[in-house]
Amino acid sequence: MGPITVCTVRFSPKCIGCQLYAVSYNPMNSNTSKPVPGPELLNERTLAGIVVHLLGLVSSVIGPGLVYLFSNHEFTRENARNALNWHLSVLGTWIVAIVVFVPGADNINIPGMTVEAPLLPGALGTAFGIVGTVLLLLAILYTMATFFLTLFATFKALTGTVWEYPFTREFVSHNREESQQ
Repeated sequence: MGPITVCTVRFSPKCIGCQLYAVSYNPMNSNTSKPVPGPELLNERTLAGIVVHLLGLVSSVIGPGLVYLFSNHEFTRENARNALNWHLSVLGTWIVAIVVFVPGADNINIPGMTVEAPLLPGALGTAFGIVGTVLLLLAILYTMATFFLTLFATFKALTGTVWEYPFTREFVSHNREESQQ
């Protein structure tokens, strides 16, 4: 029987992080070794910087926004900023799609009845309806992509990389000094 390696995780409440320690134990020898630091899993990155992407998945802009406002750690702030920019882009796409689609709709369905009330005349209403439908489809694709991109961003954050979501408008700037000017 060879040596057994036991891993423990020590949490640091100071920076919402942890460090992995490995202890090697060989049952054939009576000597046990001291804990030796293992790979420094979360020294430069924080748990909040990793989890902020998943938080955005369940809370949209609220979770990443709060993490961005209250975090002092650069890795956490950059990940929160990227997640916040993505979720603001998705939310903005939904708002614009609905605002454009509704005036172009000829019929409005209310549970139990259909109301024919075109808000715009003829061709203009049709144009708004078509553009609004395309924007709604884009918003649906954005929303479906959110799940996969969030998992990818979480994995990238776990490996220590700050990843920017694709096709995202930058609503929140890179640092506090830029946003205050």
